Amino acid sequence: METATETAVSLGRSRRRRPGEPSPREINREQRFEQILHAAYVCFTKKGFHSTSMSDIAREAGVSVGHLYNFFESRDAIVEAFAQRELDRLRKMDEFYRESNFTQEERCRRSVYGLALTKLDKTAARLTFEILSESVVNPRIRQAVKMYNAAWHEMLLPIYMESGRLSRKEAAVRMEADLSLVDGLYFRVLGNEDLDKESLARKVADRIWRSLTGESEA
Repeated sequence: METATETAVSLGRSRRRRPGEPSPREINREQRFEQILHAAYVCFTKKGFHSTSMSDIAREAGVSVGHLYNFFESRDAIVEAFAQRELDRLRKMDEFYRESNFTQEERCRRSVYGLALTKLDKTAARLTFEILSESVVNPRIRQAVKMYNAAWHEMLLPIYMESGRLSRKEAAVRMEADLSLVDGLYFRVLGNEDLDKESLARKVADRIWRSLTGESEA
């Protein structure tokens, strides 16, 4: 007589995948992809982008170098994958905000607060400076940086246009000025060990919203 475990296994084997459902092989590949990206981030933050080799990343990920090259042909391709993942994440976040019927103020404050917190991560800040330096001489990395910036512009520009009642050109200039303030957080976090990051991120979000709408600060 078949045991409950054997029955479950049998049913699992016989179940057909739903349309659009990824196969176990596809799931495994996606997991490996994320595993390699995580390993690359660990290596980049420990040794620096320039000092990290593909062998280092493979070792950290627990895969062979040959297997690593099945996913990425170079460190540049890995940075591109980071930028694409950030783009996908921001689009999903913006979609969630819209579907949840957040007000313009809530969307602006939440978005800027989240962006500010990423700038206040000291480890990420050090890596970002190195990547930005590389982008000056490396067109492929420069394109990845542009993709990352474009992701934030795509989400924030409509908020600026609608909340500030600005033309697209005016909104773009205002947004760039405000993002320059946010980018300055990289320098603050590297030079100050005692920052209250959450309070600072909230203050930046508040200032940007008030600047956008013309409200005076309380």
